Amino acid sequence: MDLVIPALNSIESRTYLDKQCAWYSKSMLESGVDGVKASSQMIIAPKTQIYSDSHDPPRFETCMKCVEGNFNVQPMHTWSWSVNEIFEPLFKDPTNTAYGFLKDPVGYLAEMKKNSTTSG
Repeated sequence: MDLVIPALNSIESRTYLDKQCAWYSKSMLESGVDGVKASSQMIIAPKTQIYSDSHDPPRFETCMKCVEGNFNVQPMHTWSWSVNEIFEPLFKDPTNTAYGFLKDPVGYLAEMKKNSTTSG
């Protein structure tokens, strides 16, 4: 075997395999995805830098909508998506609507009529 092409899903497993490839002087084609970020690195033993010596730039800590809806790779993404897409429309929005009506029925109905798109 001259080339290792792994399919691993964690930094720890990639680092372990990288160290084994370096020890046995095996080349490795490392690639992976993290949300919408993709990377690849060709490691040619012993001529190039090994995977463990490279460092990724810091991750975004905010939850972008494209990542949140399509690539839920972090618990925060799943939590944020469920709050924004499920909890708030089902519980928060109707509760705020009901509270607005109960607080000022006349004003609420006048606002609804003003914002209505239907005639009548």
